[in-house]
Amino acid sequence: MVLISFDGPVNQANHEFFTETFDARLNPNRCPVKVSFFVSDHGNDYKLTQKLHRKGHEIAVRSLAPDQTHGYWKNISYLDLVKDVIGLKLKLTLNGINHVTGYRAPFHQSAGDTTFAALQEYGFEYDSSLPIRSKEKQWWPFTMDSGIHSFDCLSPPCPKYSYPGLWELPLTSLSDGEESCRTYQSCTNYVQTSDGFYDFLMKNFFRLYQGNKAPLTLAGTASWLMSPSHPYRRQGFMKFLNHIGSFKDVYVVSGSQALDWIRSPVSSEKKIADRLKSWSC
Repeated sequence: MVLISFDGPVNQANHEFFTETFDARLNPNRCPVKVSFFVSDHGNDYKLTQKLHRKGHEIAVRSLAPDQTHGYWKNISYLDLVKDVIGLKLKLTLNGINHVTGYRAPFHQSAGDTTFAALQEYGFEYDSSLPIRSKEKQWWPFTMDSGIHSFDCLSPPCPKYSYPGLWELPLTSLSDGEESCRTYQSCTNYVQTSDGFYDFLMKNFFRLYQGNKAPLTLAGTASWLMSPSHPYRRQGFMKFLNHIGSFKDVYVVSGSQALDWIRSPVSSEKKIADRLKSWSC
């Protein structure tokens, strides 16, 4: 599974990029690929967001407030976090976007138990804020029923308690050959060409595909991929999508779809159609 997600608002500046990139792409079962949008309220166009939702893409929560500092989100109070997270979830609902169950903290900076307690209390299904520390050990999504277990939490404060029913979809530790990074735009040690970016993405894909087959999470922003002064980024990304689209056992899915499969893993297209309705069309 490949979990592609975008952080930030959906608007006129990027909506066309999303439609051009994903509308015609199909998974091996001939159903459209799905991605996750962790939206921010500031600068967000809710009508365009609703269009993506109607196509089956996942709309999830990032923040209601304009971006603050890492320290703000690290030390945010429970009440302020609830106002932010639930405020945005309510605004999405009022704009016809229901079943909002995912959350990612701005800057991937969790507030530890404050974050997880709020998500559990208000019916979220998963968080996707915690980066994996080591590129050598890749993690599958895991339940918080017994806490974070032996997960090597990279960005304190880290949750200390258990949160039954809540899941963590950790961010893949990407490798650019020298360093580890949590988003494709924070890795820089590769040839800055379309082939260089494509090779970087494919190497990280094969590291998991030929390893423990944990989902590859590719998180970042559309503005970085769309940069007119760096056209190689978009070109390399498209080449990557074309390549993985040729695999008969690789699905591009949203975070919630990935959890559906993990709860009820199946291996054939017929079983997918019978048992995984969120993967069907």
